[in-house]
Amino acid sequence: MNKNKFYSIVIVGLIILNIVLIGFMAMPKHGKKGSKDGPNSGAKDGPKQIVVDRLQLSPEQTIAYEELINVHRGIVRSKDHQLRDLKQGLFNELKNDKSLKKDSILNEIASVQMAIERLHFDHFKDIKDLCTSEQKEDFDVMVHDIGRIFRPKGRK
Repeated sequence: MNKNKFYSIVIVGLIILNIVLIGFMAMPKHGKKGSKDGPNSGAKDGPKQIVVDRLQLSPEQTIAYEELINVHRGIVRSKDHQLRDLKQGLFNELKNDKSLKKDSILNEIASVQMAIERLHFDHFKDIKDLCTSEQKEDFDVMVHDIGRIFRPKGRK
């Protein structure tokens, strides 16, 4: 076999390999948003759509649910800003040799964090209150998956 024939075979092989790799990269990933596997199966819009689908919310219930989400997000966002400011104040205490405010700031942080968790709990209670008795049974089943459904992206 001469050099030209050998190089031609290698080049054709590399082209075929590149086409196959590009094909694999273009295929949808399993376990990702929109795939048929995992707790987010069928979810095009994330947790909100999962709740709508799993509870089979009517259009009217979906509108009320979206309003609950908007109110909830606004309040939590405000608490998150408050929490960030408190944490910055805590870190500013590192400049002081005698940190007298540290414990009171830590108590405030704990209080705000507790308020956030209470808001989350009350938000899910409000969602359950939107449900019919049949949907409440589905909600009770969904409760076991809430941690996974509402997990921040990138965390397993």
